Amino acid sequence: MNITFRLDSGNISQIGSGHFYRALKLAKIIKKNAYKRAKIYFAVSNLTKKYERKIIKKNKFKIINVPKKNLDIKKEVKDISFNKPKIIIFDQLNTSKKLIISLKKTGAKIISFDDLGSGSKYTDLTINSLVKKTKYRNCYYGYDYLIFNKIKKIKIKKNIKNIFLFFGRYDKKKLTLKFINFKKKLNNNFTFHIVVFNKIKLKNKKNIKIYYKPVNFNKILQKSDMAVTSGGLTMIESLNAGIPTIASVQFSHQKRNIKILSKRKILKSHLPQRFFSERKFIEVFKSLCKNFNERKRLSYKSKKNINNLGEKKS
Repeated sequence: MNITFRLDSGNISQIGSGHFYRALKLAKIIKKNAYKRAKIYFAVSNLTKKYERKIIKKNKFKIINVPKKNLDIKKEVKDISFNKPKIIIFDQLNTSKKLIISLKKTGAKIISFDDLGSGSKYTDLTINSLVKKTKYRNCYYGYDYLIFNKIKKIKIKKNIKNIFLFFGRYDKKKLTLKFINFKKKLNNNFTFHIVVFNKIKLKNKKNIKIYYKPVNFNKILQKSDMAVTSGGLTMIESLNAGIPTIASVQFSHQKRNIKILSKRKILKSHLPQRFFSERKFIEVFKSLCKNFNERKRLSYKSKKNINNLGEKKS
C-alpha cells in the first residue's frame, strides 16, 4: 500500500514547521502500528527546504516533487497520484475543492488536517483540532484530535531560571526582534533560550542563547521553566508538558485558540489587545514570573486539559 502526505514547510506565511512535524509523527505512527509494509511518500514543493527534506529521507520516506499549492492542479494531481496511493493525507491550511475532487477520482481516500479551504467539505475525513468548527459531516473538531510531539512533563520550580522563546518557523510579526529590543525591561536573572529558523542578526549575549534550526528542539523546551510562543503546535506541546506559557498571535486562526485557552485559564496572553502590545506583554510576563501559585495552577490545568488523544485515535 502507498500512502502520500501532501504538505509544505517553509519560511512563508502559514506553512510553518508545525504542519511538517505533525505529518512526520503521523507517518511514523502509521508505519509502526497500522501499515508496517506501507510505502510512505511526502509530496512537497520547492517551498520545503533542504533541512526538512533531509529529515524525510533520514526516516526512510520518499519525496515527490510537486508544484506550489494550487498553481497547477492538473500537474499536482498527476504527480501525487502517479504511484496510485490508497490514502492521501493533507496538512495544509487551505485545500481547494477542485484539487480534492480530482484526487478522489483516482480512487484514493483523502484525509485533511486543520483545513479551512473549500476542499475540506469534500474529503473522506477532515480533522480540525486547531481551527474553527465546520458543519460538514466528514469533519471532526476539537482538542481531543490533537497530534503532536510529547515531551516529558515538568515540575514547577519556585524560582525561574530558563525561559523558552519560539514564535514559529515564519515569524510574520517579527516578534523575536521585538522581544530582544525590550528584554532590558525584564528581569535579567533569567536565561532566555530563543529558537529561530530564519537568518536574522542575533548573537548570544549575556542571558540570551540563540539556537538556529536546533535538532534538539524538544530538549530545549523541556528544560524550560516558562515558555513564550506563538499560537501553533509548539504552544500545544508546551502546555501538554505543563510549562506555564504566554502565547502571542501570529496568524488570525491562532487567535481563536489562544482566546479559548486563555479564558479556560490554561495559558496567559496579551489578548484582548488587537495588536502585539509591548506594555501588555511586559505586564503579563512580570506578573506570571512573580506568581508561583499562578504558574502551578496553569501547569496543572494545562497537563489535565491538553492531551495527545489524537495519536490514539489515529
